[in-house]
Amino acid sequence: MKVVDAVSKYLTESAVDASEQEVEILNLLDRIQGYADVGDLTPQFILNPFCREYVDLEFAELPQRRSNTHGRALAVKDSLTFFFRWAQCEVGLEDLEGLEKALDEVCATIPRAVEIAALLNEVSSARRGGFGFPEFLTSFEDGGRSSYDLDAPGKSGTRGGYFRVKSATGLETVLEHSASGELVAPVELPFEIATLISEGFILDLELLFKDGRWVVYDNGIVYPPSVQV
Repeated sequence: MKVVDAVSKYLTESAVDASEQEVEILNLLDRIQGYADVGDLTPQFILNPFCREYVDLEFAELPQRRSNTHGRALAVKDSLTFFFRWAQCEVGLEDLEGLEKALDEVCATIPRAVEIAALLNEVSSARRGGFGFPEFLTSFEDGGRSSYDLDAPGKSGTRGGYFRVKSATGLETVLEHSASGELVAPVELPFEIATLISEGFILDLELLFKDGRWVVYDNGIVYPPSVQV
């Protein structure tokens, strides 16, 4: 049975009317993997593509969805657990226990990812209010450099893209650029973010080097450790 057919049958046969959020969650499952066999759903599917797509939805509606992230994550866990157990009875699943463990993992980390992204938004907004990025552009009138340059000659003072957290100690963090593998450190993060972040989280950042450390100038989405970018 295809996922798209299983979702339709489950919603039709459910003894309790599905909530709007449950329908949204199951429709997301359908949209990502609709034409796969429901029996072939794997823990890795939950850990990566499903988790990534769900975080994309949460991030797209920040800050409105920030207030009840934990409640919505619990709804994801409950909705998919009920669906997977129903599917186990209907067609059999290859690894029901693994699917439920994967759900536990992503539903524990999604709220942290959303909160980290919201806090980074606040930090980068405040920092951009303090100085404008054009101030750091090189002045050709000064021979290719200016008093605003943050880096040493010949060395770039900016980094951008996806970074995976390699270590987080106190207020300073070591990041690994996902594309190049370059380690970027020390990266200064405010206390509120440092207490939430841990190894493996993926941050979409624009960093500037200033006064011997990297600081966040702008940011995008934050993904839990299970996601691959």
